[in-house]
Amino acid sequence: MSDHHNQVPATQQPTVTHLQDWIRLPPCERPAATLAKGSGELTACLTLVAPTGMTEEERTNWLQVARKALSGIPADLLARGCQAARLTCRFPSEIVPAIMDEIGEEWRRRQRFNSQAKPTNAPRLTKPEYVSHEEAKSILASVGLSRGQ
Repeated sequence: MSDHHNQVPATQQPTVTHLQDWIRLPPCERPAATLAKGSGELTACLTLVAPTGMTEEERTNWLQVARKALSGIPADLLARGCQAARLTCRFPSEIVPAIMDEIGEEWRRRQRFNSQAKPTNAPRLTKPEYVSHEEAKSILASVGLSRGQ
C-alpha cells in the first residue's frame, strides 16, 4: 500500500482511470494499493478474526503496523493476499504472514523484473560508417569481383 512515506512520485506512476486500463497494465507496472483500498482490505481481514476484547485503539494500531508492513504492494496482489487471509486466519497475528505466504513469490518476481527493467548508463554505440556506392565498387574490383559475378 502506498502512504506518503513510500509513494512513487506521480510522474513515475502510471495513470489508471478505468478498470479496463488497469487490467491492461503488465503486472510489473501496476501501481501500489491506495491507502483507502489497502485499509479496506486489511480491515475486512481483521474484522473476521479480532477478539471481542480488542479495543478500537488496538485495532487502529494493528492496521497502522500492517499497512507499513505491506506498503508498496500492488492492489491486485494485496486483494489476492487478503482473500487468502480471510479464508485461513484465526488470529490477527496470522494475517500479514498469510498475505505474504500467498503473494510473496509473485511480489518478489515483480520487484526483480522492475529492478532489471531500469535503463542503465551503458555507453551508446557510435553511428556505423558506411561506404558509398562508388567505394563499394572499387573495393569489389580490387579483390577481383564485379557486379554480376
